[in-house]
Amino acid sequence: MPEDRELIRKFKELTGYKFSDIAERFGVSRQHISAELRNHSLTHMAAVAFYLNKMIDEKIVELKMRVSNLEQLKNNIAKDVMRQRDN
Repeated sequence: MPEDRELIRKFKELTGYKFSDIAERFGVSRQHISAELRNHSLTHMAAVAFYLNKMIDEKIVELKMRVSNLEQLKNNIAKDVMRQRDN
């Protein structure tokens, strides 16, 4: 049980998502997500793993897009500096 809490804490810390975000994404109530987390049957644990992994995958895509945008900005800044130097 403490491991579960630690995983949930780490999930929230790394993704910034709350239970209400998960519930909204999957069209269920926040209470439903909380109940799923407390139920340790294999079916419920698999459902929670699916919810969390899906949200993590979405966060990874979002962060990759941000990194790509930052790299593009970095390149544009370097090009702008070179252009201004040549003028």
